[in-house]
Amino acid sequence: MVKYYSSENYSVEDWLNQASDDLRTAQDYINKDENYARKNVCLHSHQSIEKNLKAYLIAKKVDIPNSHNLEKLQKMCEEIDVNFSKINSSNLRNLTGLASDSRYPQLEHEKRIITADDAKKAYNSAVEINDFVLNKIKEIDKEPDKSPDLDIDF
Repeated sequence: MVKYYSSENYSVEDWLNQASDDLRTAQDYINKDENYARKNVCLHSHQSIEKNLKAYLIAKKVDIPNSHNLEKLQKMCEEIDVNFSKINSSNLRNLTGLASDSRYPQLEHEKRIITADDAKKAYNSAVEINDFVLNKIKEIDKEPDKSPDLDIDF
């Protein structure tokens, strides 16, 4: 069972700042060819996307799951805005797998070498998806206030 956290307890800005930090960390590692660097690019790219998707959900006042599954987060966003279907879900599945491979030891028969190409694709996906999500959050800020107009005389 997935635990959910109340969106009321979180700041959109805090999540966006954390996402930005993760993306900068991935960028710092992107031109290094060592295995640890490629793993860190994938991990931080994934984390950046995850935090941006959660920021969108918080901005829409949706409780966020304690989950690292990017496809699940995308589907939650897509339920609010169908344009989130434009995000390539197989790309998200791959990123979730790369991040998991980077984060935890693998059994010998499951070990996957993360290539420089994997790392660059992860980083480029993070940049693209994060730009998309940030634009969606900006649209929320432009939405008219949906609270009823109360004309009260005192």
